[in-house]
Amino acid sequence: STFDPLLSSQMKQMADDLVPALASVYSSKWYGRAWMRDALDRPYLRGNDQGKDGSQSYLDLEAQPWGLLLSPKDSLLSVSQRQTIIKEIENQLQTVIGPRQWPGNDGLVWPAVSQLYTWALASNNQSSLAWENLVKHTYSQHAQTFPDVWMGVWSGPDGWVSELDPNGTKVHGYEGGTWYSIVTPMTDFPVSNANPDSMFVFSLLRLLGIEPSVSSAFPLALSFHVSRSGLSSFSLELPLFSLQLFSSGTAHQVDLRYRAHNKGSQTFVFYLPGHRHSHD
Repeated sequence: STFDPLLSSQMKQMADDLVPALASVYSSKWYGRAWMRDALDRPYLRGNDQGKDGSQSYLDLEAQPWGLLLSPKDSLLSVSQRQTIIKEIENQLQTVIGPRQWPGNDGLVWPAVSQLYTWALASNNQSSLAWENLVKHTYSQHAQTFPDVWMGVWSGPDGWVSELDPNGTKVHGYEGGTWYSIVTPMTDFPVSNANPDSMFVFSLLRLLGIEPSVSSAFPLALSFHVSRSGLSSFSLELPLFSLQLFSSGTAHQVDLRYRAHNKGSQTFVFYLPGHRHSHD
C-alpha cells in the first residue's frame, strides 16, 4: 500500500468535523443511536438518554463502541463519563454470551457490534471486563450455556438469541438460537455467517494491543500497546507474524517475527506506558 497524505488529511478533517455532532447526542449516560423523523416529519433522537420521545429513550449498543474508542485527546468524554457508559452497558445489556443490542429485544447479541465493545473496553483500561466479554463470545461458552442447541458449537449465524423476553412475542423461537425473518433465511442454515468467527479474531488482536497506527509519523504501521491486555506474557502465532511478550515489573521483552508475503517492509510501533518505539 502507498500512503496518500492528501486523502489522510481529508479523512482526519472529516473525523474532526464529526466530533461536535457526536458530542450533541451524548447527555449524561450514553450516546444516542440516530436522528430520525416521525410521521409528522419532526426530528427525534432514537436511543436517547434523556427520557424523551417515550419508547425511543433506551440504550443502543451500536452507538457506544466507536465513541468510546475516540482518542482521549479529542476531549469529548471524561474518564468518569466513559466509565458511566460502560457501567450502563454492563448493567442493562450484558448477558451470558455478550451484550445484547438493546434492552429486551429477545436478548439478540450481534458479534459485529458486541465484539467492537471488547476493543472499546481494552482501549479504556478495562482489560478484565474485556477478557470476560471475549470469553462470552466463544463457541465453548455458547455450547456450555445452550448444550441442546446445535448451532454455535462449530460456527454460527450473525446474531444470537441470548434469552427470551417473558413478556415478549417470542418470534425468534428459542434461547441459544438465532433470529427469524420471513425475507432472510437465517434459520435455514445458521452456520454460514463469518461474523462470530472473524470478530473473535479481530477483538482478540485488539485486546492483545495490536491495531493500526494512528500516528502521522508512522502511516500504514501496526501498533502494539504492550500493557493493554493486562497479561504479563503471551504468545501469538499468525500467518503474517508471530508475537511473544514476556514482562516482569516495568521490564518488557518482545519477540516479533514478521513473515512477509511480498516485497517491501512493515513498520511496527511499540507503545509502553510513557514511551513509544518504532521498528521496521
